[in-house]
Formats: sequence, C-alpha cells, structure tokens
Amino acid sequence: MEDVINAVTQHEEGTRFTVLAPVNIIQGRSLAEQLKIELQQGISRIDIDGEIISIEDWLNDENAQKKAKKEAAPGKEEALKAEEKAEEAVEE
Repeated sequence: MEDVINAVTQHEEGTRFTVLAPVNIIQGRSLAEQLKIELQQGISRIDIDGEIISIEDWLNDENAQKKAKKEAAPGKEEALKAEEKAEEAVEE
C-alpha cells in the first residue's frame, strides 16, 4: 500500500489513474457473490482482459458470467453434466 501512495503522490494534482488488485474470492462464494460484496464496499470497476468495466454491467451480463465460470473451473461443466446423467440413470 505504501508503494501505491508513494507513486500517487509523484503525480500532479488532478491526475487520474487506476489502481488494480486481484479479486480474492472467499471460499464458498461465487465470483458474482464476491463482486456484489466488493460493490457494496465501494469498488465499482473491474479489469477483464485489459478492459475496465463496471461491476454492475458485468453482473447484468449473463454471457460474461458464464464465460468466467468456464474459465475459472475448466472441466467443471463436464462434471456437472456427468452428475446430471448419473442422477437421471438412478431415476430410471
């Protein structure tokens, strides 16, 4: 944090900049749940693949959330499909 403060104070007053930090997802929460909490704590934007977007916009974009789930947990979708097939087989 001290490094960020030192870097900021080196710029002229009125200079705009972005401070980025990784999102720490607490165990048991989804990315969407964590971002809702971040939003409540005053964080308003996220960087996704080099593009700064509003957390609210991301939360309202179902395609973005589906993409994030696939990227965060490769193979998870296949595991869920296998689980669903197993449940169907038991029901039959």
